[in-house]
Amino acid sequence: MGIQFTRSDGKIRSIHDELLGILIPTPPAAFLFKENGAICIVDRSVSPSNGDSVIIYNESQGFQRITFSERVDNEQVWGVVTWICHEACGSKANSSVRL
Repeated sequence: MGIQFTRSDGKIRSIHDELLGILIPTPPAAFLFKENGAICIVDRSVSPSNGDSVIIYNESQGFQRITFSERVDNEQVWGVVTWICHEACGSKANSSVRL
């Protein structure tokens, strides 16, 4: 049994469900990437805007996280980073994966 609370609409939800609804509003389009110990939540259903952090893909360098601008070809954009989650308690991540 997890922590439960009542939302303003009167529905009772678990903290788990509420958090997932905030972080991942469109689960079929969401992906997680690990970068330097942080977890990036990427939503492929979001259209990028100038200044957004995006994941691009190219065959020579693979996946990379960059800042979107007019100079970036929309065809290269794989998805938009909507959240970056960092560990806050001081323990180090076991490993990091370079995108």
